[in-house]
Amino acid sequence: MTFGKGKQINVIELGKRGAYKRNKLFGNPLNKLWENPEWKKQALKRSSEQIKKFNESLTKEQLSKHRSEAGKKSRLYENTVGERIKSKFEQLFLPSVVCDRIGIKNGKLIFIEIKKAKTEKLKPNQEKFRKICNQMEIEYIIEYF
Repeated sequence: MTFGKGKQINVIELGKRGAYKRNKLFGNPLNKLWENPEWKKQALKRSSEQIKKFNESLTKEQLSKHRSEAGKKSRLYENTVGERIKSKFEQLFLPSVVCDRIGIKNGKLIFIEIKKAKTEKLKPNQEKFRKICNQMEIEYIIEYF
């Protein structure tokens, strides 16, 4: 393949140890390709068409399974990063654990928990989070329906 100003590059070379050093010294010719707006537009169009074609080729069950797997991978990644950054905080909660909705009203953040009956109590993490909100003067509302 030829890139840029007649530079010849073997695609396999990109995976070799020396490629990183070479790219650092001379620049990665693939990056220069991406800078071309027309090429970028074509590449994005092609990839979106491939995704559409892939989704259409699947049955509803297969598509559901594919999306479920993607969601699991995403949650696994989020949990891994969450564990890594946990030490930087005094407390770290999952949003789904502490409340049902997060609202903004008059420029203030409001956490909202929705309960079916007034007899329902907050779960331990919700109660803990509610106390923290009260200390920080952040509104935590419990809506009953």
